[in-house]
Amino acid sequence: MKRNMDLVREILSEVRDTDPFSTEPADFHAGQLPGQWGMKKVSYHLVLLLEEGFLTRSTLHVGRWQDQSKQDEEAGLRLTWKGHDLLRKLNEEKAYL
Repeated sequence: MKRNMDLVREILSEVRDTDPFSTEPADFHAGQLPGQWGMKKVSYHLVLLLEEGFLTRSTLHVGRWQDQSKQDEEAGLRLTWKGHDLLRKLNEEKAYL
């Protein structure tokens, strides 16, 4: 599967716009993206973004700092510093097109 930087930009934007400190878990998932993106394509890109450290799993939005047993099931996604930098770069490149 080919990487699609428009899809990467959209994923990063959607994750950035979620509130990581909300008391309601609003985890980003592949089915949330509008448009022409298929679930497999979005999921593949999510894995790539997680592997490269542009996104990370976070329990901040549910306040589960001490309860590690539920960390995986309740962890949401958030951008890392590196992810914010990539999104800024992608948005700047799009502005010049």
